[in-house]
Amino acid sequence: MSSNARKLFVCAITAAVVACTREMTTAPSSEIAGRRVKLPPGGVSSLSTTPLVVDSFTDVDGTAIVSHTANTGQSWTLPGGFTNMITIQGNTARLSSGSDLNNWRMAISSDVTDDRFDIWADYKRGSANVLGDYAQLEFLAGSGSNPPQDRVYVSLERQTASIVLVRLVRTAGFSVAQTVVLDSAMALATGGTIRIGATVSGLQVQVWREPAGGGTRSNEGSAVTLTADYRDGNHKRVAFNFVGAQDAGAGSPSIDNFTVKPLPTLLLFDSFTGVDGTNIISHTAETGQGYSIPGGFTDKIKIQSNTARLTSGDDLANWRMAVTSNVADDQFDIWADYKRGSVDVLGDYGQLEFLAQSGANPPQDRVYVALTRESPTTVQVRLVRTQSFSIAQSVVLQSGFALSTGATIRIGATVAGLSVQAWSEPAGGGARTNIGSAVTLTADYRDGAHQRVAFNFVGAQADGPGSPSIDNFTVQQN
Repeated sequence: MSSNARKLFVCAITAAVVACTREMTTAPSSEIAGRRVKLPPGGVSSLSTTPLVVDSFTDVDGTAIVSHTANTGQSWTLPGGFTNMITIQGNTARLSSGSDLNNWRMAISSDVTDDRFDIWADYKRGSANVLGDYAQLEFLAGSGSNPPQDRVYVSLERQTASIVLVRLVRTAGFSVAQTVVLDSAMALATGGTIRIGATVSGLQVQVWREPAGGGTRSNEGSAVTLTADYRDGNHKRVAFNFVGAQDAGAGSPSIDNFTVKPLPTLLLFDSFTGVDGTNIISHTAETGQGYSIPGGFTDKIKIQSNTARLTSGDDLANWRMAVTSNVADDQFDIWADYKRGSVDVLGDYGQLEFLAQSGANPPQDRVYVALTRESPTTVQVRLVRTQSFSIAQSVVLQSGFALSTGATIRIGATVAGLSVQAWSEPAGGGARTNIGSAVTLTADYRDGAHQRVAFNFVGAQADGPGSPSIDNFTVQQN
């Protein structure tokens, strides 16, 4: 074992002693061809980024939409110079035009985006089952006039009192140039509410739905390839359209939580799809990166059942599978689905590592979230920063964090500037829970030389099917 590896071995023993003393926590596909990608619920688009538009329509009842300002600062327009056809009611934007069968388009009055974004709104269908009742979630719209000549929209069209037809439409020069029926019978009863959305990436548009307020995402049909490219800088407007098909009143259609959010950039993703027994150093992530292991060893972590599993056995050494190229040093999320070993043994821990120094494996400087064995059902969670191989900062985030032997959890961290917030989710993704408070690093590693990431296991139990493993190792730029 190299001298550096021995130093990490000593750290492993030290952590084990501390733990012992404490005991006496579908969207459009982004797949790489031929790979099995297991993305979070909702796909890449569900990941965290700063929204471009958010409007919760919080305002005084009766406020005209043209006098209302979105949470993110944008204003709205209506066609034809009208001002009172859509108003704020009960913190929603509600159609107030009555049964005039006109299309009332509430449009953001400034450019938003024309590529790689999610757009959605919580749409409440009108309470009356009337002919002509429909709504449109619009994007890639031409700048300038309201309505524009060119636009793309998801149309919800009344079929019966309990279902609507879902269609994707592209117009050019005010004429329909492309139309695709995605679902001829989507369940949406009169007075019912649903989140309707679309994910746009390049020429691909995937329409989807969720429960109002957010939840499990379901695609509406397959992704549609647009037959014209509106990514020219002149098609960045977004809007929502109602048709005045019923009498104005409390049952009129409305929207809430109108949102446009850029898609995050995946910097690293590995689902560890491969032949059982493949050494991790011979494996390539979906996003193209390779791995190294310290000390020149090649067989200590292998692919097993599409996970990266420790195969070193009961040696108490720290086996660090490190990505061999730079990834990120600011504004990112990092996570892995970590399966704790099946045996409750001293020295059992894992480390999710980032802001690591380039070059040697192990590096002199790094930051990591450590999961250290406390009991058969709990671990201690710490955030650690090292400098020149020594621990320079260590913060206990939670003792008694629930993680039983053989159990799996998604452990992650959000890094923004000097702030690091550790968090957990169910394995595979789900509701996120912060672990402790955000920690402010006492040294700044954003110098271009600390962009490596890794995961570390300690070989604390005998090698076998119950050995610890990880899956879905991910870094995404926020």
